[in-house]
Amino acid sequence: MRFVFKTFVCLSCGLSILGSGCGKTPDQWEAKRPKVVPASGIVKYSGEPVAGATVVFSPVNAEGIAASAITDSSGRFELIAFPPNKGAVPGQYKVSVTKIEMPAVPKGAKGAEAAHDETPSGPPKYLVPEKFGDPETSGLSADIPPEGKKDFDVTIN
Repeated sequence: MRFVFKTFVCLSCGLSILGSGCGKTPDQWEAKRPKVVPASGIVKYSGEPVAGATVVFSPVNAEGIAASAITDSSGRFELIAFPPNKGAVPGQYKVSVTKIEMPAVPKGAKGAEAAHDETPSGPPKYLVPEKFGDPETSGLSADIPPEGKKDFDVTIN
């Protein structure tokens, strides 16, 4: 009886480890997604890298898949269409870049709860001109080739 119990426990543990896929949960939709390729680059405004900007590649084709990223401290980005996996779907895109500084919370507010209860003291400040935050008005575009591209230069003047 003891042998049967130990065998059952060992088999149960082994099957649960195999079934877990080494910690990766299978994504039922992953097989239906379009193929993604590496897509990265740098954002510059007035010749300087822009840290902390949101970059969005919006497909020109209505059936396309958008991809986005936030630039690092050196203005570099890696697009992501299907988080958390990096990469974007090849195609033609309109590009937008946004970097906003929120106004300070009024004096007297204390802690995170007060920040939610208080009204900001003014409108947000656009650190990149507002028109670049809309893919229709930014004037920026990009083509991601089937092999991907790692040197997009998104320059804003």
